Amino acid sequence: MEKTKSQFLVLGAGVGGICSAIDLAETGYSVTLVEKGPRTGGIMPQLDHQFPDDHCGMCRMLPMVDREPGAQTCLKRGLSHPNIRILTHTTLTDLSGNPGDYTAVLTSVSRGVDALRCTRCMACIDVCPVSVLDAFNDRAGDRNAIYQPFFGNPEALPTIDWDNCTRCGECAQACPNSAIDLERVELTESVAPVSGVIVAGGNPLYDPAVTDLYGYGVLPNVVTATAFERILSGSGPFRGQPVRPSDGHPIRRVAWIQCVGSRNVMIGAGHCSSTCCMFAVKEALLAKKTLGSDTDTTIFYMDMRTYGRDSQRYRDRAEEESGVRFIRCRIHSVDPADDPGDLKLTYLDDLGQPGEATFDMVVLSTGAGVQKELPPLLADKTDQGAVVTIGPEAGLQDIRETVLRAHGAVSSLLEKLNMDSRAKTIPKTGRAGDKSVNRFMQQPVIQVLVLDNGVVKAPQVEWPAIEGRLERSPGNIFVNRLSIIDGKDLSLELETVLKETRGNRLLVVSNHIAGYRATLTKRFEEAGFSAPLVEWVDLNRNDVSMGTETIQPDAAMKPIQVALMRLLHKRPSRGMAQVVENSALVIGAGPAGLSAAVSLAEQGVVVHLVEKEISIGGNGPRIQDEHQRRPIDQLIVRAKGHPNISIHTGATLGALSGRPGHFEGWVVKENMEIPLSFGAAIIATGGTPAITEAYGMGKHPPLVSHFDFEKKVLDPRFAEDTLNTVVMIQCAGSREEPRNYCSRTCCVKALDNALRVRQLFPHARIVIFYRDIMTYGKSEELYAKARTRRIRFIPFNKSKPPVVRTEGDTVVVDGFDPVMGEAVHLKADWVSLAVGMVPKPIHDLCRLLEVPVTPDGFVHEADAKWRPVDTINPGVFVCGLAKGPLRADEAVAEGTAAALRALRLLNRTELAPQRHSAVVRHAICSRCYLCVDSCPYGARFVEPVLGQVEVDPVACQGCGTCASVCPNSATVMGENEDFTVMNVIEAALM
Repeated sequence: MEKTKSQFLVLGAGVGGICSAIDLAETGYSVTLVEKGPRTGGIMPQLDHQFPDDHCGMCRMLPMVDREPGAQTCLKRGLSHPNIRILTHTTLTDLSGNPGDYTAVLTSVSRGVDALRCTRCMACIDVCPVSVLDAFNDRAGDRNAIYQPFFGNPEALPTIDWDNCTRCGECAQACPNSAIDLERVELTESVAPVSGVIVAGGNPLYDPAVTDLYGYGVLPNVVTATAFERILSGSGPFRGQPVRPSDGHPIRRVAWIQCVGSRNVMIGAGHCSSTCCMFAVKEALLAKKTLGSDTDTTIFYMDMRTYGRDSQRYRDRAEEESGVRFIRCRIHSVDPADDPGDLKLTYLDDLGQPGEATFDMVVLSTGAGVQKELPPLLADKTDQGAVVTIGPEAGLQDIRETVLRAHGAVSSLLEKLNMDSRAKTIPKTGRAGDKSVNRFMQQPVIQVLVLDNGVVKAPQVEWPAIEGRLERSPGNIFVNRLSIIDGKDLSLELETVLKETRGNRLLVVSNHIAGYRATLTKRFEEAGFSAPLVEWVDLNRNDVSMGTETIQPDAAMKPIQVALMRLLHKRPSRGMAQVVENSALVIGAGPAGLSAAVSLAEQGVVVHLVEKEISIGGNGPRIQDEHQRRPIDQLIVRAKGHPNISIHTGATLGALSGRPGHFEGWVVKENMEIPLSFGAAIIATGGTPAITEAYGMGKHPPLVSHFDFEKKVLDPRFAEDTLNTVVMIQCAGSREEPRNYCSRTCCVKALDNALRVRQLFPHARIVIFYRDIMTYGKSEELYAKARTRRIRFIPFNKSKPPVVRTEGDTVVVDGFDPVMGEAVHLKADWVSLAVGMVPKPIHDLCRLLEVPVTPDGFVHEADAKWRPVDTINPGVFVCGLAKGPLRADEAVAEGTAAALRALRLLNRTELAPQRHSAVVRHAICSRCYLCVDSCPYGARFVEPVLGQVEVDPVACQGCGTCASVCPNSATVMGENEDFTVMNVIEAALM
C-alpha cells in the first residue's frame, strides 16, 4: 500500500474515536488509532442493545460503498482497515511541532502475553489466584489479574492487569507455550509528520459509590445501569442466565432511579446527562424480554427527557404496550426490606404523598462523571486548529450525538488544515483505478499458505499429508509451507511467496492463526488481496482438534475443503468502475444546508446550493437572540462569497437520474431549467413552526406561539406596558398523536422568554405548565436559574392538561398544581404556547431522490444511531430539520457532519462495483419488475432501450430483498448462486 501524503492521530478508540478514524481512512488519509486500554470499542462491547431498534448496529459505521478494502466484521471485536493502525495499551507522551507537521511520541506498555505464542487456551486465567472486581461488567462480577478484555471475542488476547498482578508466576508455569512474560516493559515510538490530532477520550460515568447514593457499594442488589445490562447479557457474569447478584434469586421486580449523579446541585452535578432516560426505558423493555413479560419494571423519574423525533413514541409503547410503569417522584432512600436481599424504596409522588415499594433489584441511572482535563501538551495546541476534541466540553452524549460530533470533528479538522480531498494518494488495495488489480479480476487461482507452528504447543498436524491432498484438489492451487520457528519474522519469506505467486485468492491454514492474523492481513492488503479474497482456517478449534494433541488429516481437510470451495466460486467483480464527480448538490440554504455547503466548498468541492425561497438563511433570520443568530449570519456571508458555491434562490429540483458518484438533473428557476451534474446530494430543506388549534390558538389575541411571544418580549415597547401574569403551556399539540414527538427547542425557548420577562417585570407572576422540561445537557443550567427567579413550574399529565378559556376580554388558565395540592386559576395578560416544529413538505423531492419519509414527514435516515445523516441511497445525505427536530446550533453541526459523509464519497475518482451486489439472469427474467419496486436502495432500474432490469453494483448493498421477491430465481446475490452454496454445503458434509 502506498503511503498517503498526510496522516492523523486519533486518541481514544471508543465510538467517537473509531468513527473519526474510519472517516479519515475513508477520506484517503492514514490514521494511527491510540487506545490506553487493552481493547477498542469503549463502552459499546458492554452493551448488547441500543434504542430505537433494540439491536446492536455498531458495524453500520463501516463503509457502505467500496467495502472490500476494510474487513466487514463486528466492531466490538475489533477494527480492520488498510489505512488504520491500532495501538492499544498506548498513550501520547509528547507532541511537538506545528499544525500539519507535528511529531508525536507514543509510549506503549506490554500486555505480558506474546501474541505469536498464545493459543487462547486460557490456562493462565484458570490458575491466577488474584481476583478483582471486573470493570468490564461494572463490578457485577470478578475477574483475575490476567484476563480476557472482551469475553465476547474468542480471538481476544489475554492481558495482564499490572496494577493487581502479584508476579506469583502461576500463569507462566501453567502456559504450555511459554507465552507469559511478567516483566512490564514500556516501548516508545515516534510518529511524524502528523497533520492533526483528534482527541476522543470519551466521558466517564458517575460513580455512585463516591457519595454513597442509595446504598450502592453496600447493598449488593443496587447496581448501575451498565452493570444491569451486563447481568442480562449472554457474555456477562451470569452467561445469559441472569439472577440477583447477592443470592442467585430470580429477578422479578426491578426499579430504575433516574438522575443519579445528575441534576443534583448538592454534589456539584447540576447538569443533565442527556442519555439516561432513554437508556432506562430501553433496559426496562430489555428486562421484560429477557426475564419475562410479567417482570415488574418501574422507572422513578423527575422528568422523562424523551426529546427528539422517535423517543416519545418509544416511551409510550413501553408504557402502554409492555406495561413499564413510570412514577414521577423524588426518591428519599433505598433500604433493606424484610426479606433478605429485597430493597425498599421510599419516595414522595407527584401529588406530594409518601409511597413505598419493594423490589428485587434497584438500577441506578448514572450520568456523566467528572470530566478529565486535557493534558497541557494537547490543551496548549487546541487553539492552533489542528487538535480537535470530541465530547468532553459537551458532556455525556448518546451514540447518535457522538457519531455526529466525530463526523463534525473530522470535517472541521480537514477544513482548518486547508486539505483538498483529492490532493493525496489513495492507498492501492485493489480499488478501482489501480491497474495492478487486473489479475484479481480473473478466474480463481488459489495460493495456499500453510503456517507450521514448530514451537507453539498447539495441536500437531501431519502437514505433508495435508499438502498432498491440497495439491490433488480440483482447480488451480499452489501450496507453500512457512515454518514459524520461535516466533521468527515471516516478512521476508512471506514477501517472496506473495511476489512470486500466480494466485489471486489466498487460503491460510494453520494450527494457530490468531496471533499472526493482524500482521498477515496487513501484508495481504499490501499485496492487493482485500478481505473478501482471503479465507482463514484455524485447525486449533474444538470441532476439529476435539482436545487431541494431533489433528488427523481427515478431520483437518473438512474445514479446508469448505474454505477452498468458497474461494473457487469467488468471481471477479462485475461491472465497470464508475467515475465520481467532485461536486455536490445541497437542497436548502438554512443553517444546516449552509454549514454543509461551506464545509464542502472549503475542501475543494464544487457546490450547487438550491433554495426554494428568494433569500438564504432558512429560520436563521427568525432567531431573535443575537448570540444564536451570529454564527448563521457568518455562514450566509461565507456562502455568498465562496468561489466554489453557486447559489440558486427561488429554485427547486426538477428532475434527477443517476447513481452515487454521478447524478444528473436540472433546477427549475423562473421557468428556466438549469442542468446540473453532481456526485452527491444533501437534503437540508428545514422546517417551520407547527400550526395547531390546541388551547384555542388563534382565537384570542393574548394567546400566541412562543416564537411570536419572543418577538414581543424583545420589542423595546413591550417593557412600557403593564404586566401582571404570563402563562406558558408546553407541548401544545406536541408529544401526542398525530404529532407525537418533542421539538427539542420549546423548553429552552420558554425559559429564555420567562427569564427576559422576569428581568423586565420583577414582580410579575410567571407560570409554566409542563409535562417534562426537556433541558438536556448544559441547558439544565437554564432550568435551574429559572427556578431561582420565582418562576413557578406546574406539571400536568397528557390526560389532564390545563384549560384555557375566556372571561369577557380576559384569557383565563385553569389547572391543578400537584405539588401544592391546589387548583390554579390564572387571569393572564399573555398565554404563550409551545407549538413545536414540523418539516417542510418534501414528499415529491424524496421520491426524486429515492429516500423514504417518516409518518411525520421527516426524511428517514439509514440508521438513527450509527448513520444519522446518511439515507438508504448511498449518494444522498440529510441534515437539519428535514430529518428531525433540533436546535439551530445542532443543525449547523449536522450540516458539517453530512458534508463529511458526502466527502467520503466525493474524495474518490472512481467507485468500484461491489462484489456482493446482485446480478440479473436475463434469460429467465420475466420483467415483472417486482425487484425494482422492492429494492430499498434504488439500485435496480429498467434499462430504457431493451426494457430489461439492471443493477447498479455500486448502490447495491447485497441485502437480498430482490432475490426474495423474484418469482423465477432470476436474481443471484453476488457469488451466492445455487450451485455455489450447494457445493459449499456438500464440502462441509463430506
